[in-house]
Amino acid sequence: MDELQTSRYDRVFDAYAYDGYITWDGFDRHTRILAEIQGRSTDAPAITALRDELRTIWDSLATMADSDHDGRISRDEWRAAAEGITASLLEAQEQGVPWPFDHWVEVLYSAIDSNGDGRITQEEYAQWLTALRLADETDIDSAFAGFDANHDGTLSMDEFSDLYHQYWSVFDATVPGHRWLGP
Repeated sequence: MDELQTSRYDRVFDAYAYDGYITWDGFDRHTRILAEIQGRSTDAPAITALRDELRTIWDSLATMADSDHDGRISRDEWRAAAEGITASLLEAQEQGVPWPFDHWVEVLYSAIDSNGDGRITQEEYAQWLTALRLADETDIDSAFAGFDANHDGTLSMDEFSDLYHQYWSVFDATVPGHRWLGP
């Protein structure tokens, strides 16, 4: 695993880990914090959908990554799982299989888009990073500008989806247009 991969994987780990481990509570906490920052109820449909999707992800991740079966995922367990996820996604991409995270991206996009207008503003993006505890270490202006491919001041679903494709598949920082600036 190269340094770029490790730093990306660690960034996600740090977003969801509390007390040094990823647990279901860390995923659930993210939904509660996001709802609070956005001024929405934790029962809002987009927040409920996010929590449900994160529960599905947690169940799969725990089965795959929790090698010592203690109900939590250490940084080393996460790195090994993330490397396997990346390899599987790249293999699927080479075989022309539809991107397996499309549903996740749609659910997350709807939760971040707090006003439901079908676009993510820089403020909504910053709220999401704040909920993940990543805002302080992120140059939000640069990150957002890097993802806003058409420079209209918002992120479309396609631009947001591209962010996730890039995260899981592009690890060569020298490839033009492939900067990783967010989670």
